[in-house]
Amino acid sequence: MVTAVVGVAGIIGDFGLSMAAIQRVDLNRRQASNLFWINVAIGGLLGLGVLLIGPLLVSFYHEPALAGICAVMAPTFLLSGISAQFRAETTRSLKFRWLSIVDVSAQAAGLVVAASIAFAGGGYWALVSMQVTLSVANLVLLTIASGWRPLLPQRTGGMKSLLTFGGSTVATQAVNYTSSNLDYVLIGRDWGSADLGVYTRAFQIFALPLDQLAAPLTRVALPILSRLSDSAQYIRYIRRSQLVLSYLLVGVLAGCASTAAPLLSVVLGPQWVGGAIYLQILAIGGTFQALGYVYYWIFLSKGKMAILFWCELSGRLLMVGMLIVLVPLSPVFAAISVSSGLFAIWLTVSILGLRRVDIPFMKITAPAIRPLTLYTTMYIVVQLARLGLESAHITDPLTTFITLALVCVAWVSLSLFFRPIKNDIATIVSTAKLVRKL
Repeated sequence: MVTAVVGVAGIIGDFGLSMAAIQRVDLNRRQASNLFWINVAIGGLLGLGVLLIGPLLVSFYHEPALAGICAVMAPTFLLSGISAQFRAETTRSLKFRWLSIVDVSAQAAGLVVAASIAFAGGGYWALVSMQVTLSVANLVLLTIASGWRPLLPQRTGGMKSLLTFGGSTVATQAVNYTSSNLDYVLIGRDWGSADLGVYTRAFQIFALPLDQLAAPLTRVALPILSRLSDSAQYIRYIRRSQLVLSYLLVGVLAGCASTAAPLLSVVLGPQWVGGAIYLQILAIGGTFQALGYVYYWIFLSKGKMAILFWCELSGRLLMVGMLIVLVPLSPVFAAISVSSGLFAIWLTVSILGLRRVDIPFMKITAPAIRPLTLYTTMYIVVQLARLGLESAHITDPLTTFITLALVCVAWVSLSLFFRPIKNDIATIVSTAKLVRKL
């Protein structure tokens, strides 16, 4: 309940300035230092805002515990503001291994602290402690990894363009976050914490591929594409990126949708199996989000985030309108609204946005045709296998999940006899080797 609301402060936290720093090829140390101090100021103000919003959340949700949670989480926004430029400098230096070490180590530290408190009976404070630990660990590790130290703030040129780019970026991210988390707020208000819990677990599994695959790939792709934005190689790199994202992201989403019920039962327990319908519906919209993720890279690398913002706005407004009208009828409509909005966003940016940056739509879309065909047919085959298991009265979740997962693997393995798909996989492997050398 808290994170759905105050999470938007995390999006606004660095005002898009870290992306502005990464995108700017010729950023100097004085500009970077000024960005650092601006981030610190914004983080401090947001932390104060989260502290003050606690009583309002108590009134909105009718849950007294939320005020204390807000008070403990408030300092994390200041910590995030301090660490933003250190992360940007680490990314600009192409220290991708360091970034991986930081992310894994911070998550591990958060997990150890949260699990310890949970086992000790701390309840929801385990989740709160994880957020605090993540913020502290990220700051410490990024400071070491970057090897960069800020100067005192001073007047220098070029700040206006950085702030303009950051403003466009944060506006896009804030609208995206607000529309994507309104479902949490409305389900929590209209249907209570139990239904919200089931929905959020399904949503988190749906979002896992984007968090664990697309977000790290952005750190690699953005500085490279920014340097190639005016090069003849740009389209070739974009097409290769679309190929990688389509096979990886859509593949994971298709696998989750194909095995939704047994997956949730095995991973979370049978009490969460009601989230299967949410996961399957969200996976449809997630497919279009995966196909459009490379659009985000295009507009970021070309410094055209304002165009992306206006192109996405219509889809976001559709999503918000559907959520407000339909969620009071059933929480299932939350998943339908989100997927409908994600499809509308992909369609609008494909038709209108790419024209504004002189990128041919079909050149970007063509690499996704084969993986989409592969995973659509895989889903159909898996559903036929599921019906076969039901007719044979095989209902054990673990047996069902293993069987359906093996069907997925077998179908993908058989596709490798098709030469174009085999060539696509070879391209993905060569791309992975290239990235590992950076």
